[in-house]
Amino acid sequence: MSPRRSNFSHKGTFGKLLLCGGSARMQGAICMSAKAAFSSGCGTLTLFTPKDAAKAIAAKMDLAMILRADQDAEGWFAPGSAKLLSTAIDRCDVIGAGNGMGTGLGAQEVVQEVLKADRPCVLDADAINILSLDNHIQWLDAHDEPIILTPHLMEFARLVHAPLEQVESDPLTLAQDFCAKHPQVTLVLKSDFTLVCSQNSHFVIHRPDSALAKGGSGDALCGIISGLLSAGLKPDQAAVLGAWIHNESARAARSPWSFSPEKLIDALEDTFHSLECEQHEADRSVL
Repeated sequence: MSPRRSNFSHKGTFGKLLLCGGSARMQGAICMSAKAAFSSGCGTLTLFTPKDAAKAIAAKMDLAMILRADQDAEGWFAPGSAKLLSTAIDRCDVIGAGNGMGTGLGAQEVVQEVLKADRPCVLDADAINILSLDNHIQWLDAHDEPIILTPHLMEFARLVHAPLEQVESDPLTLAQDFCAKHPQVTLVLKSDFTLVCSQNSHFVIHRPDSALAKGGSGDALCGIISGLLSAGLKPDQAAVLGAWIHNESARAARSPWSFSPEKLIDALEDTFHSLECEQHEADRSVL
């Protein structure tokens, strides 16, 4: 079922989304996440990213406001750069973090600052890897708002400190145990299937598609879920619908060999349109 959007609304109705990530080496990751988020319902979008990444992103897209962070000599978040986040967090409704940010000290400070904020958030990629370090998993439990985590199997294995083979053999049990320990978390576990698990429920999307076996597909999924969450969906709704929309949009591929995350993002409009048409048909059948 499609999320509804009132025609009597404005950009503030659909939330102010802040995405934190990127680096000189991996500016494409947050750029794809940002484009997917803007195509999935958020009202306004701000990116917090190191200066060199900001230059590259500004040349690629005009959809986001950009807050330039201090960077180290290699273009990663510099230690202390997270201090700039407080004003941006005060002005946003939802935060996403992790795409292309690395796991250095500056990136760790960004993730910690995000989890100190009283905002729903989506954590992907390196933000999840950072939670796997030292005792950083405790940052989750200091966060009172909903958190959506979107790891692939290896990232989840690091997060729960289990062998990859154990995760592959029984992902549901490990996911349920994790969500029982961290009840504010909705887990989106990615493989040839997608398992969406929370404290009280789980859903499985099993429509394997090699068109998604490309770098950047996960960044697009993070953006889709972040956009839906910003637009007002509940965390479990945003996670399940986002994962389904991501998978459905890949079916636009004429060939999985040449399909790309950019083409997936371009296909989002048709996927949303098909959902809206189904919703209109359902509404008419009730009358």
